[in-house]
Amino acid sequence: FSGFLLNLRKKQKLAKKVSFVGGALLLFVAILILTGTNIYYDDWIFKILGGERFTSAVG
Repeated sequence: FSGFLLNLRKKQKLAKKVSFVGGALLLFVAILILTGTNIYYDDWIFKILGGERFTSAVG
């Protein structure tokens, strides 16, 4: 029975990790769409993603 509980906990951890990664990916895609339609929409996004080099590569 304790083995079953342990297994359940492992599955919960995995589900949390998957949902976190999925959420991060969705956020990243949303940012890409926003910056793709309007590159100068939010300058801080580019600063986070790698500073000036990234903006010059995109713009």
